[in-house]
Amino acid sequence: MLIDHEAAMIVTDIFLWFTQGKRLGEIAKILNGKQIDTPATYLGKKGYKVARKGNNIWYSTTVKAILKEKAYIGTIVNHKTEVAVISTKKAKIIPPEERIECENQHEAIISKEIFTRSEILLKEHVFRKKQVPHNTEKSIFHGKIRCGCCGNKMRIRMGVKSKRISCQTPSVSEQYGCMKGGIQEEELKKVILEMVKDQIQLVSNRITALGKERRNIPNGSSAKKIELLETKVQELKREKFYLYEGYVEGRVTKEEYQEKAKELSNEISFYTQSIETATKQKEKEKHRERLQKNEKLKEIRSFEKIEKLDSKIVDCMIDTIYIYAEDRIEIKWAFEDLFVAETENQV
Repeated sequence: MLIDHEAAMIVTDIFLWFTQGKRLGEIAKILNGKQIDTPATYLGKKGYKVARKGNNIWYSTTVKAILKEKAYIGTIVNHKTEVAVISTKKAKIIPPEERIECENQHEAIISKEIFTRSEILLKEHVFRKKQVPHNTEKSIFHGKIRCGCCGNKMRIRMGVKSKRISCQTPSVSEQYGCMKGGIQEEELKKVILEMVKDQIQLVSNRITALGKERRNIPNGSSAKKIELLETKVQELKREKFYLYEGYVEGRVTKEEYQEKAKELSNEISFYTQSIETATKQKEKEKHRERLQKNEKLKEIRSFEKIEKLDSKIVDCMIDTIYIYAEDRIEIKWAFEDLFVAETENQV
């Protein structure tokens, strides 16, 4: 394996800073201040495929991952994961002690002494962490909240009596202008509850309106209209064909043929356009019917009388919550695509 000297210099600096006493967050802040690309961004620019480029911000976790990477001392670690269920291809992480390590596989850029020193410091860092009794109950917003400014997943810190939601980016970079501090989960619940109630009402109103629209339109009316229009077009085409025969056989003059043929062509064009309009109306009717029968929308409507949020409601209705500030919160709804499709059918 060839050494990337540009990246190696950054890695060397990280190990040096850490062993000299700098904290993970301090190192991340230095790297962001120097506008150094994160590993994912750097590899992406080099043409490598990466799982997720992210927002090119260094975090404590990014620095920690480098400090734990044994490839920098020339060791290749294999069997980090294995497929748990072949049919699903889901992988499980193998414990470090069960992995296969092959030493001296390529040139090292960090000495084993420095790496070992870093390992010890990392363990001490974990040990020094303040052990505060906390609420182990998972937040109903777990995996749903992102910072609206930087796009990073927000941290839900589990306190003794409450949970606090915050973005970690301000501690390492001011590039995106993310909200500093945080917001209590209970306060967020109040805001989201009102937004959810509004959406439930909108969904309920739309389903009711769909029912009225369907009742006002006879069942299969568009299909019957299309059938009649298509029959009319075929009749006009036959009439035009017979007209041509009459012209060829000399029963119709050239002037009569041209005048009548133009008239028939205009009629055919008119009824063909009417078929296109009726076909769009038919698709619109079908989509209305699908919406009215949609199980997700029915479930959302069943939440009409809610007084508090729970995981079931959040998972059903919310895709992502974006927090920009305490007074600016946006939601990407899990059912948006259904109504986008309806809007497209109305165009």
